[in-house]
Amino acid sequence: MVLDGTLDEVTVLCSDAHGTWKAFAKNEVITHVALNASKKRSVSNIYHIQNVNGFHGRFKRWLERFNGVSSKFLNNYLAWFCFLDAHGREPTASRRDGILVNSCMVPASETYRTIRNTSFAFPS
Repeated sequence: MVLDGTLDEVTVLCSDAHGTWKAFAKNEVITHVALNASKKRSVSNIYHIQNVNGFHGRFKRWLERFNGVSSKFLNNYLAWFCFLDAHGREPTASRRDGILVNSCMVPASETYRTIRNTSFAFPS
């Protein structure tokens, strides 16, 4: 699993009350705070999941403009959205430079050779 060995014993997992989160927290030996999202309130005004729900909503609305995306490239779309979400209020020149630098840091598996050697079937 991706998170194996990365969570401290002081980690608190805030989630809905789905059983998989409870089992995950037990397996990772971390505290689990189950929230009832339908009641729209936090536990002791400390724990909540509104940030995650807000981010998820913004991401889904942003993805709608593409009329569907390939799950193969979902990580790329997520990285693009995270950059825009974090830097949306910066001046244009700064954003342009940041996009250029960040795009150079993302590994690309496609090369000129792999694209050139791809066979295409044209309809007759």
